[in-house]
Amino acid sequence: RFGPAMQCQDDNKPAQLVEVDYDLVPLANFDPSVVVQKIVDTHESVVKALENETIIDAESTTMLPPGVFLSSERTRFQQTTVGSIFCQMIKEEREVDAAIINGASIKGG
Repeated sequence: RFGPAMQCQDDNKPAQLVEVDYDLVPLANFDPSVVVQKIVDTHESVVKALENETIIDAESTTMLPPGVFLSSERTRFQQTTVGSIFCQMIKEEREVDAAIINGASIKGG
């Protein structure tokens, strides 16, 4: 439940946040949504289909300069060789000039 969050006290002044009411409601009290579950299942099936696929093989690493190794270390904070290879592959597959990946989606093992 959201109460009146904005209140304009004077027509010549911008509205100010004066109060916010809220209730935390446990989601366990609701029945699952069939529509949402279908959407989740659709996206999950794509991920599951890739579960046993080789994403980077020995041939892919030939893109790296000599002495440079695959790494995803600190991928959330800086460019990594794994991220660079993923972006290069995406660029080639999609035939585009640039690709950007959020580093949080790259997990090292």
